[in-house]
Amino acid sequence: MTAAPDAGPAEPSRKQLAANRRAERLFARLAGVAELRPSVGSRVAAISFAIVVHTVTLALLTSGVLLIILLPQTVGGWICGPLLVVLAYKLRPRAPRLSEDARVVERAEAPDLYGLLDELAARQGTRTIDTVIVTTACNAATSTYGWRGRRSLSIGAPLWAVLSPQQRLAVLAHETAHGANGGLQHRLVVVTALDTLRRWYEVAHPLTSARVLHSRPPGVRTLVDLVVPLHLVHRVGVTIIRRSAHRAEYLADQLAAEAAGTVAMIDALEQLPVARAAMATLVKAVHARVPSHPWRLVRDLAAAVPQPERDRLAAEDEAEGVTVDATHPPNHLRVRMLRERPQRTGTVKLEPERSARIDAELAPRTVLLADRVIAWARR
Repeated sequence: MTAAPDAGPAEPSRKQLAANRRAERLFARLAGVAELRPSVGSRVAAISFAIVVHTVTLALLTSGVLLIILLPQTVGGWICGPLLVVLAYKLRPRAPRLSEDARVVERAEAPDLYGLLDELAARQGTRTIDTVIVTTACNAATSTYGWRGRRSLSIGAPLWAVLSPQQRLAVLAHETAHGANGGLQHRLVVVTALDTLRRWYEVAHPLTSARVLHSRPPGVRTLVDLVVPLHLVHRVGVTIIRRSAHRAEYLADQLAAEAAGTVAMIDALEQLPVARAAMATLVKAVHARVPSHPWRLVRDLAAAVPQPERDRLAAEDEAEGVTVDATHPPNHLRVRMLRERPQRTGTVKLEPERSARIDAELAPRTVLLADRVIAWARR
């Protein structure tokens, strides 16, 4: 009997293909414009939509309370009213919080790191980072937390390990630039609306399957009629905010290139798939009890990747494209945008000595994370 041929990688879904086409169209539109900052219209649309989301939550709460008060002896007062109140409670705005187990690096513990972040923020004309967190992720990210809209920066130890000092500077400059690039995904009103939209999706998705919509069982008919519009609004809202976020990411890359240089920013982006591959190999190496510190091993593994393998990883990354709800454009489009725009030499230099001092400041947290990775890999 002949063996079945290898099926190869899974074909992208229709949603995935549609998201990739949208990303390509946005790239084509932005490639020839001088100003990458999100337009006033897009910002007004996103903020208006966020306000609508919160207004819907308030309307659900108000309707539920009125049903309970005005129709206490009816099905509406007994069932629909409390149901709407519970739904409004689930969808209420929540200020993002730092994880309880977050590895926070305090400002007093890392004067060189925070000093560099302050310098970058001052050059970009934006507020600085309030909190730095070290993670095991192969990326870096900025987020907003608390009702005061404080800014946190997450630095992935694997990515940090494989970057050169100037590439590290480019990554930090990209993240601080999110306060200056008009990105709406970091504004508190939008952040809380996105969280509410995610909860809408959690409620709506099980009730919008083809089977449920086709059969519409009497027991859930009213609930389906209520939830389907929320599902549709969720999709519209994610599309509006994602387009603004993609444009803001391109601008953050450009601002980072002005600080650290275009070459450093491109090199940092191209290291992302290499860092992920090195991290995957690290887990196998730790499981096999290879005698080396995890982050040193990640650095050595990444440095040993030959160019053909780097090209293959980049091709895989390009084929993956953008996830349907992603706030970042595909990596290869970010690299293309940087290459097609005016090249920058950079205005800031991260000297190896200062980079080493920052390593020492992060070391207490990275060591704890390394121990966690070892314990997880050897389970």
